[in-house]
Amino acid sequence: VYGGALAMSSASGSAQQRRTEAVDRKLALGKKMASIVRPGQLLFIDAGSTNLAAARSLPEGIGATVVTHDPVIASVLAGRTDLTLITIGGQVNPLVGAAVDGQALRVILNMRPDLLFLGLCAIDAQNGIGAFHSEDAQMKRALIEQSGSVAIGVLNEKLAASAPFYVSSVDAVADLVVEADVPTSLIS
Repeated sequence: VYGGALAMSSASGSAQQRRTEAVDRKLALGKKMASIVRPGQLLFIDAGSTNLAAARSLPEGIGATVVTHDPVIASVLAGRTDLTLITIGGQVNPLVGAAVDGQALRVILNMRPDLLFLGLCAIDAQNGIGAFHSEDAQMKRALIEQSGSVAIGVLNEKLAASAPFYVSSVDAVADLVVEADVPTSLIS
Protein backbone atom coordinates (compact mmCIF):
# COMPACT_ATOMS: atom_id res chain seq x y z
CA VAL A 1 0.00 0.00 0.00
CA TYR A 2 1.62 3.23 -1.14
CA GLY A 3 2.39 5.48 1.81
CA GLY A 4 1.20 2.91 4.33
CA ALA A 5 1.99 -0.42 5.86
CA LEU A 6 0.93 -3.83 4.61
CA ALA A 7 -0.96 -6.15 6.90
CA MET A 8 1.11 -8.97 8.39
CA SER A 9 0.19 -12.27 6.76
CA SER A 10 -2.00 -14.61 8.78
CA ALA A 11 0.27 -17.55 7.88
CA SER A 12 2.60 -17.15 10.83
CA GLY A 13 1.48 -20.21 12.84
CA SER A 14 3.17 -23.60 12.89
CA ALA A 15 2.98 -25.95 9.92
CA GLN A 16 0.79 -28.33 11.92
CA GLN A 17 -1.66 -25.53 12.73
CA ARG A 18 -1.80 -24.28 9.11
CA ARG A 19 -2.67 -27.79 7.85
CA THR A 20 -5.99 -27.60 9.74
CA GLU A 21 -7.03 -24.15 8.48
CA ALA A 22 -9.08 -23.38 5.33
CA VAL A 23 -8.78 -27.00 4.17
CA ASP A 24 -11.51 -26.78 1.50
CA ARG A 25 -10.13 -23.54 0.07
CA LYS A 26 -6.63 -24.99 -0.10
CA LEU A 27 -7.93 -28.15 -1.74
CA ALA A 28 -9.56 -26.07 -4.51
CA LEU A 29 -6.25 -24.27 -5.10
CA GLY A 30 -4.34 -27.55 -4.90
CA LYS A 31 -6.51 -29.19 -7.57
CA LYS A 32 -5.88 -26.32 -9.96
CA MET A 33 -2.15 -26.39 -9.27
CA ALA A 34 -1.98 -30.15 -9.84
CA SER A 35 -3.61 -29.68 -13.24
CA ILE A 36 -0.57 -27.84 -14.59
CA VAL A 37 1.86 -30.72 -13.96
CA ARG A 38 2.84 -32.57 -17.12
CA PRO A 39 3.96 -36.21 -17.44
CA GLY A 40 7.70 -36.64 -17.17
CA GLN A 41 8.36 -33.35 -15.41
CA LEU A 42 10.66 -32.95 -12.44
CA LEU A 43 8.38 -31.21 -9.93
CA PHE A 44 9.64 -29.76 -6.66
CA ILE A 45 6.93 -29.28 -4.05
CA ASP A 46 7.99 -26.77 -1.42
CA ALA A 47 6.62 -26.90 2.12
CA GLY A 48 3.14 -25.59 2.77
CA SER A 49 -0.40 -26.63 3.44
CA THR A 50 -1.67 -25.49 0.03
CA ASN A 51 1.15 -27.46 -1.58
CA LEU A 52 0.11 -30.45 0.52
CA ALA A 53 -3.34 -30.16 -1.06
CA ALA A 54 -1.69 -29.97 -4.49
CA ALA A 55 0.31 -33.14 -3.76
CA ARG A 56 -2.88 -34.94 -2.73
CA SER A 57 -4.47 -33.77 -5.99
CA LEU A 58 -1.80 -34.97 -8.41
CA PRO A 59 -3.63 -37.08 -10.99
CA GLU A 60 -3.10 -40.83 -11.15
CA GLY A 61 -0.72 -41.93 -13.87
CA ILE A 62 1.17 -38.61 -13.92
CA GLY A 63 4.56 -40.26 -14.47
CA ALA A 64 6.42 -37.30 -12.97
CA THR A 65 9.36 -37.22 -10.59
CA VAL A 66 8.39 -35.33 -7.44
CA VAL A 67 10.92 -33.90 -5.00
CA THR A 68 10.11 -32.43 -1.60
CA HIS A 69 11.77 -31.50 1.67
CA ASP A 70 8.43 -31.60 3.53
CA PRO A 71 7.98 -34.97 5.28
CA VAL A 72 4.18 -34.68 5.37
CA ILE A 73 4.02 -34.11 1.61
CA ALA A 74 6.43 -37.04 1.15
CA SER A 75 4.20 -39.29 3.27
CA VAL A 76 1.18 -38.47 1.10
CA LEU A 77 3.08 -39.49 -2.05
CA ALA A 78 5.14 -42.38 -0.64
CA GLY A 79 2.73 -45.16 -1.63
CA ARG A 80 2.20 -44.01 -5.21
CA THR A 81 3.65 -46.22 -7.92
CA ASP A 82 2.83 -43.85 -10.80
CA LEU A 83 5.49 -41.32 -9.87
CA THR A 84 9.03 -41.25 -8.58
CA LEU A 85 9.41 -39.62 -5.16
CA ILE A 86 12.67 -38.06 -4.00
CA THR A 87 12.91 -36.69 -0.47
CA ILE A 88 15.40 -34.08 0.68
CA GLY A 89 16.74 -34.71 4.17
CA GLY A 90 18.02 -32.48 6.89
CA GLN A 91 16.76 -31.03 10.14
CA VAL A 92 13.04 -30.28 9.90
CA ASN A 93 12.00 -26.89 11.22
CA PRO A 94 8.59 -27.53 12.86
CA LEU A 95 7.38 -24.01 12.15
CA VAL A 96 8.19 -24.30 8.44
CA GLY A 97 7.35 -28.01 8.27
CA ALA A 98 10.37 -28.93 6.16
CA ALA A 99 14.13 -29.36 6.11
CA VAL A 100 15.55 -25.89 5.47
CA ASP A 101 19.06 -26.32 6.84
CA GLY A 102 22.37 -26.21 4.99
CA GLN A 103 22.28 -29.94 4.21
CA ALA A 104 18.95 -29.60 2.38
CA LEU A 105 20.09 -26.45 0.62
CA ARG A 106 23.22 -28.17 -0.74
CA VAL A 107 21.11 -30.94 -2.30
CA ILE A 108 18.69 -28.46 -3.85
CA LEU A 109 21.52 -26.50 -5.46
CA ASN A 110 22.27 -29.63 -7.55
CA MET A 111 18.72 -29.96 -8.92
CA ARG A 112 17.02 -28.35 -11.91
CA PRO A 113 13.23 -28.82 -11.46
CA ASP A 114 11.05 -28.14 -14.47
CA LEU A 115 8.31 -26.84 -12.18
CA LEU A 116 8.30 -25.56 -8.61
CA PHE A 117 5.22 -25.36 -6.42
CA LEU A 118 6.47 -22.58 -4.16
CA GLY A 119 4.96 -22.24 -0.71
CA LEU A 120 4.55 -18.71 0.52
CA CYS A 121 3.63 -16.75 3.59
CA ALA A 122 2.79 -13.44 1.91
CA ILE A 123 2.79 -11.83 -1.51
CA ASP A 124 2.40 -8.26 -2.66
CA ALA A 125 2.85 -6.83 -6.15
CA GLN A 126 5.32 -4.15 -5.01
CA ASN A 127 7.04 -5.84 -2.07
CA GLY A 128 7.23 -9.33 -3.57
CA ILE A 129 7.08 -12.72 -1.91
CA GLY A 130 7.82 -12.98 1.80
CA ALA A 131 8.55 -15.68 4.36
CA PHE A 132 8.52 -15.74 8.16
CA HIS A 133 11.84 -17.55 8.68
CA SER A 134 15.23 -16.58 7.25
CA GLU A 135 16.30 -20.16 6.42
CA ASP A 136 12.97 -20.75 4.67
CA ALA A 137 13.42 -17.56 2.63
CA GLN A 138 16.92 -18.64 1.64
CA MET A 139 15.62 -22.07 0.61
CA LYS A 140 12.83 -20.53 -1.45
CA ARG A 141 15.25 -18.18 -3.22
CA ALA A 142 17.47 -21.14 -4.16
CA LEU A 143 14.46 -23.14 -5.38
CA ILE A 144 13.30 -20.26 -7.59
CA GLU A 145 16.80 -19.84 -9.07
CA GLN A 146 17.08 -23.55 -9.84
CA SER A 147 13.58 -24.04 -11.34
CA GLY A 148 12.38 -23.63 -14.89
CA SER A 149 8.93 -22.39 -13.87
CA VAL A 150 7.31 -21.33 -10.59
CA ALA A 151 3.67 -21.81 -9.60
CA ILE A 152 2.01 -20.51 -6.45
CA GLY A 153 -1.41 -21.20 -4.97
CA VAL A 154 -2.44 -18.37 -2.67
CA LEU A 155 -5.31 -17.76 -0.30
CA ASN A 156 -6.91 -14.29 -0.44
CA GLU A 157 -5.56 -13.29 2.98
CA LYS A 158 -1.96 -13.79 1.84
CA LEU A 159 -2.39 -11.28 -1.00
CA ALA A 160 -1.28 -7.69 -0.31
CA ALA A 161 0.30 -8.98 2.91
CA SER A 162 3.81 -8.94 4.28
CA ALA A 163 6.28 -11.21 6.04
CA PRO A 164 9.66 -10.16 7.44
CA PHE A 165 12.02 -12.00 5.04
CA TYR A 166 12.18 -11.19 1.34
CA VAL A 167 12.13 -14.14 -1.07
CA SER A 168 11.66 -12.76 -4.57
CA SER A 169 9.81 -10.30 -6.74
CA VAL A 170 6.49 -11.47 -8.15
CA ASP A 171 8.11 -11.54 -11.59
CA ALA A 172 9.52 -14.97 -10.73
CA VAL A 173 6.02 -16.48 -10.71
CA ALA A 174 4.77 -17.97 -13.99
CA ASP A 175 1.46 -19.36 -12.64
CA LEU A 176 -0.43 -17.63 -9.85
CA VAL A 177 -3.44 -19.67 -8.73
CA VAL A 178 -5.92 -17.59 -6.71
CA GLU A 179 -9.32 -18.20 -5.20
CA ALA A 180 -12.40 -17.67 -7.37
CA ASP A 181 -13.65 -14.86 -5.14
CA VAL A 182 -10.38 -12.90 -5.00
CA PRO A 183 -10.98 -9.15 -5.09
CA THR A 184 -9.68 -7.78 -8.39
CA SER A 185 -7.88 -4.99 -6.53
CA LEU A 186 -5.59 -7.58 -4.92
CA ILE A 187 -4.30 -9.06 -8.19
CA SER A 188 -4.29 -6.15 -10.63
